[in-house]
Amino acid sequence: MNTLNRTAFLRSLIGLVLLLLSTANAAAQALTEEIDPAGALPGRLEFKGFNAIRPSHYISKDRVINARSLSAVRTRDNLRFQLRIAIATTEDKAKAYMQSFILTNNGYIPPFSYTGRRFGDETWHSTASDDLVMRPSFHLVTRMERAVVMAEFKDRKDMGADPEELEPLDEEDMWFVEDLVIGCLQRLAAMGIGSVAKATPTDGPPVSDVLREVITPIEQTPGFGDVRYKHGPMGNDEIRLVRKSDGLRLTVHLTICPTIQQAIDLVKSGAKRETMLPDTLTFKRLGQEAWHRIEYGEKAGNNYSLITRLGKAVLTIDVKGRAVAGRAHDPADLQTVDGIAVATLERLAAKGMGTQWDASLQRSHHKPPFEPDVIADH
Repeated sequence: MNTLNRTAFLRSLIGLVLLLLSTANAAAQALTEEIDPAGALPGRLEFKGFNAIRPSHYISKDRVINARSLSAVRTRDNLRFQLRIAIATTEDKAKAYMQSFILTNNGYIPPFSYTGRRFGDETWHSTASDDLVMRPSFHLVTRMERAVVMAEFKDRKDMGADPEELEPLDEEDMWFVEDLVIGCLQRLAAMGIGSVAKATPTDGPPVSDVLREVITPIEQTPGFGDVRYKHGPMGNDEIRLVRKSDGLRLTVHLTICPTIQQAIDLVKSGAKRETMLPDTLTFKRLGQEAWHRIEYGEKAGNNYSLITRLGKAVLTIDVKGRAVAGRAHDPADLQTVDGIAVATLERLAAKGMGTQWDASLQRSHHKPPFEPDVIADH
C-alpha cells in the first residue's frame, strides 16, 4: 500500500470511529430523553398538608441518568419530603446509580419495604438514627428495570429543633411514602418501563424488621421508657430503653447471620473480646450457648452483658448504669435480662429457628463463682 492509499485509509478509519462515537452519544442522549420521568411524578393533589412544593431536574454529565424530583415541607411539623425518579440508559446503570442511596458507612440499608409489601425489582428502606437517637427520618429506594425511585422524610436540621423533641414517624407515614412510590412505579409501567405486575404490591411479612417481630422488652420492663430503635441491614437490629428512676440503659441487639457457623464465630469472638463467663447472668443455661459479664466496683457502674445464640440468631443484651456508692447489682435486674432473652428466643423458635427447649432457661452444670444471695455484697 502506497503512502497516498495509506493516508486515505487512516482518514476513513478515523472518520468511522468518530461516526461510531457520535452515534453512541446520540443513542445515550436519546435513551435518557426518550421517556421523561416527570410523567411518573405524583400530582399536587397527592401532597395534601404540604407546602413549598418545588420540582427540579437533573441530567448526569455523561447523560446516563435523567432524573426529576419534587421536594415539599409538611405543614404540621416542618418535616422535609423529597421524591426522585431517575431513568438510566441501561438496567446496569440503574443498579449502579441505586448504590449511592442504599450503601452507607454502616453497610447496606435493610432490604424490602418497611410494611413488608413487595413491589419493583428490588426495594430497600431505612428508619435512620444517630447513635440510637431516633430522628423522624425514613428512606425508601426502589428499582424497576432501568428506573430508580427514591423517597425520604427527614427532619429540617436548619430549623434547629432538638431531635429528642421531634415526633417520630408512625405507620401511617410509612404507608404514605410507600403508596406514593408504588404510584410512581405504576405510571412508569404505563410509560413502558417495567410491568404492571412488578408495579402492583403484594403483601408479605416485614422480613427485614426482625426486631419488631421478636423483641418486645417494653412489656417486660415496667418503669422503662424512651424506646429507641436502630435498624441495621439483613436482620441486624437494636432497641434501647431507659429506666426512668435512675437512667439505667438497656440495649437489646439481634443479629441474624447468613449461616450457623458465622453465628457461632460471632458469639465466640464477642465472648473472648469481652472476657465473658459461660451461661446467663443468673447462671442458667439458655439457647445453644450463652455467655455473660458483670462489672464490679464503685467505678465500674451497674454494667453487665449477656450474649446467647439460637441457630443463626445471636442476641446481645447490654445494661449500663452510673456508679452509685453503696449500691450493687440488683438480682431482679439480672432476672429481667434473662427474661427478655428467653422471650426473644421463644419467639425466634416459633418462627422455626432452634427449638422451644433451647429457648428456655435450664439448670447449668457450671458452678457460679458466688452464691446468688451474696451478689449485693460485691
